[in-house]
Amino acid sequence: MGWNEGYTVMERTVVSLYDAGNLTVESLNAILEPYRGTDIDHGGCMELRTKDGKSADDVILSLLVPAEFERLRAIEKGLEADGINGESIYGLGDIPKGAKIYKLYGGALVIRDRRTYRGFRVTKTPEWEAGRDRLEDYNESYLDALDSVTGWA
Repeated sequence: MGWNEGYTVMERTVVSLYDAGNLTVESLNAILEPYRGTDIDHGGCMELRTKDGKSADDVILSLLVPAEFERLRAIEKGLEADGINGESIYGLGDIPKGAKIYKLYGGALVIRDRRTYRGFRVTKTPEWEAGRDRLEDYNESYLDALDSVTGWA
């Protein structure tokens, strides 16, 4: 378990300064310095967004590695265009009582029934597996880029 509160404070600081127009590469590096080598954890994320819709992580990447940020944004837009996101792959959302079948990306089915299946099971299709792999590759690339510029452990 990581340092959730550290992420909360960092997120508030980065978003506030960015929106005020006072965030430079130098000031961002100064803000991130106390967090380098720590176990800062996204569990403290408050889902704050800048006025132009960026997360704190997006701000960090766009200022420190703009070319990599643009490459990742292009991948994300491709996923969005194909309808691949956390909900379409993993069926995220509220689980009502009783059984319910959700159709996921690529025709996969997720069956949720707390009584019978103790959670959920997915009937996979090759298209769903390819979509899941694309989403997981994107998420891993994004976090690798973030870790490389922030020094978070």
